Amino acid sequence: MIAGGVNAREDQFQIVHARLKRHRWYPKILKAQDPLLLSMGWRRFQTQPIFATEDPNGRVRYLKYTPQHMHCVAAFYAPVAPTNTGFIAIPVRDQRSPNFRISCTGYTLGNDNATNIVKKLKLTGTPHKIMKTTVFVKGMFNSDIEASKFVGAKLKSVSGIRGIVKAALKGKDGLVRATFEDKLLPSDIVFCRAWKTVQPPKYCSMQRNLVDADWVGMRSMRELRWEHNVPLATKHDSEYHEIKRRQRGDENYESANADKHAGKDTAKVLLSRNQKLQLPFDMKEEFIPLERTTALQQRIAGAVTVAPEPRDMRRTALLDAFTDKADAMLKKKEEAKKRARLQRQRESAIEEEEYLRQLKKAKKETARLREFRSQHKSRK
Repeated sequence: MIAGGVNAREDQFQIVHARLKRHRWYPKILKAQDPLLLSMGWRRFQTQPIFATEDPNGRVRYLKYTPQHMHCVAAFYAPVAPTNTGFIAIPVRDQRSPNFRISCTGYTLGNDNATNIVKKLKLTGTPHKIMKTTVFVKGMFNSDIEASKFVGAKLKSVSGIRGIVKAALKGKDGLVRATFEDKLLPSDIVFCRAWKTVQPPKYCSMQRNLVDADWVGMRSMRELRWEHNVPLATKHDSEYHEIKRRQRGDENYESANADKHAGKDTAKVLLSRNQKLQLPFDMKEEFIPLERTTALQQRIAGAVTVAPEPRDMRRTALLDAFTDKADAMLKKKEEAKKRARLQRQRESAIEEEEYLRQLKKAKKETARLREFRSQHKSRK
């Protein structure tokens, strides 16, 4: 007979932080908030752990599933345990099964009343009023108090334009004023990326199957769906839909020629003029007009020669003279700017050289005085 006990302070319940790894013989991965039986110290209890990983920047990011061959951080509601206390976890329903396996193993890191595990939170909104780069965003927050807490938060639109929340408007149910780098469109969607703290469920049930044979622990959602034959909930928006392309052509034209083209695709196809000329005689149109395209108009305009009038020639010569004079003045200004820039560079180089010379001279004088003082002290 082996008798044991726990300390008085270990009767308290807190959030236990642990480091665990999925057992290599367990065929599945573990899902967050699924019930597990933990054997830790003198206790065996059922709890719902959540998993996380620590990023290089120090953020503890929430994970929905455990990694394949890596350790991860876990947090669960359980009795207080000393640091570095080892534990093992087993599934709830597979204890009497021939496929029984240990789910994971790990050790505790500490106890606390809360966790620092966070997960991504993306808030979306739409422009309510646009005035150049200032935009009033609606639909992102539900109240004025909630909006005031996000003053200074960074925003980003679907087109990649960055912005910042400047102020929350009172009495407008979460309407905020934001400033962006460029002007937004009314169809743009504005995002605000944030992080939300995740706490594990406060559920901890001591296992009593060795005392009470009828004891049944909490079951996972997968087991409940399987027992009650409930299908997995799916969203209609997340399903793939068949792409039905719109047929080109007039619907009235297609219905009128349905008997003539029975069993064939009656969609009207756009053909070029050359293709229409190559069609059989019974399919050709009565009159195919010559389309005046831009390229054709340019060819016609280039083929037509217009003799200039003396008045037009004098006006063109005068405009060319004005243009040449303006170009000459602009070139002269550029050359003057270039000469002034070179002069400033030479003057700054001379000043820099004089400054370095004076600095070197001052350093020599300082060193000489320091040596003189040290010799004077040694003589005393």
